[in-house]
Amino acid sequence: MPHATIHKSSQSDAPRPNLADYDAACDEFSWDGARADIQWPRASGTLNIAASCLDRHIAEGHGDRAALTWIDKNGVAVTRTYADLGAGASK
Repeated sequence: MPHATIHKSSQSDAPRPNLADYDAACDEFSWDGARADIQWPRASGTLNIAASCLDRHIAEGHGDRAALTWIDKNGVAVTRTYADLGAGASK
């Protein structure tokens, strides 16, 4: 029994951008806001970039989400999750 063909618009197939409006983001950006978003766990006030960029996402239950995706030299998309990067950073 043949099934009806499902037609999708290119709009519904497109991934949602992480940054929908670059100009608005630039207009709204402030260094004070950026500093507030970064975890400063050390009493010295120094930044542990691995903790801010990896560990907090893993701790919040997002370790399985894509952190980086790139196209390798063979044209294959490669994705690493926050957990992958965190494990590599902990070696």
